[in-house]
Amino acid sequence: MVQTQDQPAYQADGSPRRLVHHNFMVSDVAKTIDFYNQVLGIEETFRIGKNVGFLSNGNTHHDLGFSEVSESTQKRGKEIRDMGIDQLSPDWGAKAGLNHFAYEMYNEAELVTAYDRLLEFGVKPYLVDDRIVTRSVYFVDPEGNGIEYTVDMLTNWRDYRKPGASLDHRPYVPGEETPDTKTYINMDPEVRRVDEAALHAKRASHSMMVAKDFAELRRFYIDVVGMKEMFLSPDGEFSVLQGKDFPGYSFTIAAESPNRPVGVRYIGFEMVNSDDIVRAEELLASRGVKVEYKILHAKKQVVCFRDPDNILIQCYIEEPDFLDALPDMDPSLAMLLV
Repeated sequence: MVQTQDQPAYQADGSPRRLVHHNFMVSDVAKTIDFYNQVLGIEETFRIGKNVGFLSNGNTHHDLGFSEVSESTQKRGKEIRDMGIDQLSPDWGAKAGLNHFAYEMYNEAELVTAYDRLLEFGVKPYLVDDRIVTRSVYFVDPEGNGIEYTVDMLTNWRDYRKPGASLDHRPYVPGEETPDTKTYINMDPEVRRVDEAALHAKRASHSMMVAKDFAELRRFYIDVVGMKEMFLSPDGEFSVLQGKDFPGYSFTIAAESPNRPVGVRYIGFEMVNSDDIVRAEELLASRGVKVEYKILHAKKQVVCFRDPDNILIQCYIEEPDFLDALPDMDPSLAMLLV
């Protein structure tokens, strides 16, 4: 008789895998969805009423989420502050701006471990939710920026995230039941293409946040959020952070300066090919969009421009060893490329 050795139990450390979507409150949701569809080539997947919409090219159920500023968003901001989440700005929900950046967890066990770590550090989530397709935990960082931990709970998300779909909710208490250790992430997703768009994004990939207290925010994202630092600039101006078991980085924190006001610096999108970047001025001009800057570096090519609410967008193609090249770059150039 052949004896088999039991597999070791799954050990979660609560580290996020990658940044999976950007979610913003916007002044005009229809205008914003049209912009990202026709300029960046990201498909609309579904809307909730007239004021909330989601877009994805297939990497996940949404790379982008938008809520139009309204009495409802203002009310939600007040509700969160009334829960004792004092870091949240008083004008959150009253004007266009960041709702949250979402980080994907490999499985539910990772989500539960991350949730437990938040509680250990005294971080109070303002929402814990089960939406059938996903389970999520929402909280804010020390400077009031929204963060979501999210985990996929099924693979056939297109059956639930489609035109006319409703967003169902169920009560969820992380860890109340034994968490699932299976991953439902599609590792080889069908990435769709909007042919008539000016550019063609592959996925939402990363973002940069400018910190009022760089040291405090850096430690928070490493110690509490659970990210790994890949690069700290020698001048202490920025830090590049990565999730677990996913190539590339997900988040950059930069120090405040006269030319870098506190808040979201940009949101990043990996492109399908470099031709869109080389021809960016021509392609974007066809949609009435002006290029803010373009850099064609040997390790990373970027083009940056702004969306209807003045959020800076970085579109890029980079070499696998881009981060290895950062120590030898001029810091001012590196800051523009990360």
